[in-house]
Amino acid sequence: MPALKNPMLIALAGVYQLTVSAGVSERKDMFSNKCIEPIPGPYHLDVVGYKPPGCLKVPKWNPPPPNYCFYLRKNATLFNAGILIIPNPGAQVQAMAALELFMIFSKTSTYPVDVGIWGKGVNAHDIDLPMGIKLSVQFSIPPCLKIGGYDVYSGKQINATTILTTKITIPDIGTVSTVGYGNLSGYVDLTSQNHHLISHTTASGRAGTITSTVSYDFFNYAISPTRYDFYAFIDVQISAMKNGLLVYYEKRHPVFGGGY
Repeated sequence: MPALKNPMLIALAGVYQLTVSAGVSERKDMFSNKCIEPIPGPYHLDVVGYKPPGCLKVPKWNPPPPNYCFYLRKNATLFNAGILIIPNPGAQVQAMAALELFMIFSKTSTYPVDVGIWGKGVNAHDIDLPMGIKLSVQFSIPPCLKIGGYDVYSGKQINATTILTTKITIPDIGTVSTVGYGNLSGYVDLTSQNHHLISHTTASGRAGTITSTVSYDFFNYAISPTRYDFYAFIDVQISAMKNGLLVYYEKRHPVFGGGY
């Protein structure tokens, strides 16, 4: 398997420094719901934890860690929970996706005052299904940094766009290719420090007698301020007709799962 390079891990310290003195209300005016360009920094964040051990210590891996690299970073005003999603060894596209949530604090606050989100990259999986069916899945997020969420319950939420591209080939029947758009959503509770980063993206399509629906789901939940559950899976549903007979397949395929 080719060596994989770490995608850029960004830090927002300088951006937030611009907003602390302005106050929370003015921060909403300074940052719209659009991705911030160009990306600021880099600024320093201390790594305070990661899993599996050593997965952030080198610029490239050969072989890479299994499926994911989870990490926690922080400085005086930011706490960052992030994950690198690594492709399966058989995937034709050997690239990674980086997904990060930022809890934003003032220098005197015990609880967060806002939320930030960062995403970039591609996670590819090639899966051999029964009956010789071939499935290729690419989950991707265009580079996007956002700071400043909108009010939801007792916290702040922020969103970015995700893309799912799929290709399914059934022997002697044909191929269906699909593209779908979804959402990466980050949430921070301003009264408890509970937070999560989740994504749901679905691509559906039809070609000839083949109909397919594929979804990619990602979850990173803080079950306490410093304890996490994280997992991802691909749901597949395929139907087709061959010589008057129905070909049907439906199954959930785990991408990774773990805790910290």
